[in-house]
Amino acid sequence: GVFVINQDITAHKHAAQLLERQNQELSELSSAEGKQRQLAEGLLQSMLSLNASLELREVLVSVLEQIQRSIPFDLANIILIENNSLRVVHHLNLTGDPEKLDAAEKSYIMEDFPFVSQICKTQRVVLVEDTSRAPGQQQAIPGMAWLRSYLSVPLVVGERVIGLINLTSQQPDAYNQETSRRLMAFAAPAAMAVENARLFAAELQARRLAETLNAASQALSQTLNFETVMNTLLEYVCQLVPADRAYIVISEDETNLSLLAMHGYDHEV
Repeated sequence: GVFVINQDITAHKHAAQLLERQNQELSELSSAEGKQRQLAEGLLQSMLSLNASLELREVLVSVLEQIQRSIPFDLANIILIENNSLRVVHHLNLTGDPEKLDAAEKSYIMEDFPFVSQICKTQRVVLVEDTSRAPGQQQAIPGMAWLRSYLSVPLVVGERVIGLINLTSQQPDAYNQETSRRLMAFAAPAAMAVENARLFAAELQARRLAETLNAASQALSQTLNFETVMNTLLEYVCQLVPADRAYIVISEDETNLSLLAMHGYDHEV
């Protein structure tokens, strides 16, 4: 004889699908928690590193190194805003192509880059996921016409935008709202560290100026010899304004000049 057993497996299928979905959600939740933990650890390490130095160059290097551990990029730079100019003060190139560094250590006029003015006014992130879908954005960041996607966040101190952090990629859709939030989290301590370093540098410069002027005053008061006074004066001027060569001349009349002192030449007066 033949035995036929019919069993409804619909409930089993639903249970299996539910279990699979729950496992997927658990996996995504675990991944999200891992990313948040990594971000929190990165922010803590970033703040510790940024507060470890008041030297501007060391601070700038540390900023991009800390960001690199959390957010991928091909090339990143930090731009500081000084009056109406933009100056690329540090960059990190991971492309291996030196031609992509033509923007390094250069200055630009802010009017040539409207998106910077936009950031200064709104103090908000500029995110372009794909430049091919955003006409006119290929040259939004100085010297980076080759990029396909970029993310730019302001460095804000009080109510002022003192600079920008730019991340760029040769791949479209490299950045999204999540990466923009993560970069903004890094930007806050970075802005304060950069500002502290700049203030420290300005204070050092002012102190050095005062000390040099005081030393020059004392040295000049030690003699009445005109030639010695001119040479001493030029020596201290070169300390205040570094120069390879310098000289002092006075006008004897409308057509003749008299050389009084010089510095950095083979035969000095």
